Amino acid sequence: MTVSRLPSRGLTIVEVLIALVIIGVAFAALTYTQVLNLRVTSDSKRASEATQVANEYLEILVQRILADYATFQSCPSGGHCAASGVNYRGYSVDYSISRGAGYQLEGLILVSLEVDGPASAELQHYVSCMDVDPPPTVANPGVCD
Repeated sequence: MTVSRLPSRGLTIVEVLIALVIIGVAFAALTYTQVLNLRVTSDSKRASEATQVANEYLEILVQRILADYATFQSCPSGGHCAASGVNYRGYSVDYSISRGAGYQLEGLILVSLEVDGPASAELQHYVSCMDVDPPPTVANPGVCD
């Protein structure tokens, strides 16, 4: 009497468990990658917002300087030349304004700005005496003297 074996169909429990472990590890890696991606995106958004706030406040300072260029040529002396801890759109803004030194920077005012909050940004910008309205001419140099 011979007993014939039927061919095995399907998977054994060990094979199923190994497949589940592999799928689980793959899903864990994908989840970690997604969480990391969200964190980087969030950090990037905060940095972009800080830069935007810095640009906005820098534009406010440039407009103040252009409106009264002669007054700001006396910087860094005077209370209008620097501020620390100015609250703007939920960020702390520190800035300093100084006159350019040396032949190449003569007639320029340097604005340095630092923004701190959920993220931080630093900007520097030169404002020229040629940017005032009306612009200076050879006959009437105005604030570029």
